[in-house]
Amino acid sequence: MPRGKPENLKPFNTMTVEQQREIQSKGGKASQEARKEARRWRDFYAGLIADKYLTKDEKGEIKELTFDELSKIAAEKIIAKADSNTIALWREMRQTQDGDVLEINANVSTADVTEGMSYEDKVKAAKEWAKKNL
Repeated sequence: MPRGKPENLKPFNTMTVEQQREIQSKGGKASQEARKEARRWRDFYAGLIADKYLTKDEKGEIKELTFDELSKIAAEKIIAKADSNTIALWREMRQTQDGDVLEINANVSTADVTEGMSYEDKVKAAKEWAKKNL
């Protein structure tokens, strides 16, 4: 879908060669910048995945975890909380690990299956789900 006003659009084949080259040059430069930006993000996320992280466990002990281990812990906490912000964070983490983007367009209604459960029960259910699915 073109941006701007359709009545202002001019067919490419009615432009001079110089005008065509100028537009093509701008497009090529924009494409190159977009590829550089994507490469910077890939390198950034690759660094995140390769690093190890110091974290405190439930007992207060400091542990060194890989990104995968940290992701599993985060997944358990995200599933236990399960609000829209944490789900968005989970999707970003999955895309970072998988290196892909899955676009889903759907109308979804949600039900809180953990309604009435204590926080401890929610955490237990999240850990069980994570063991089965991660």
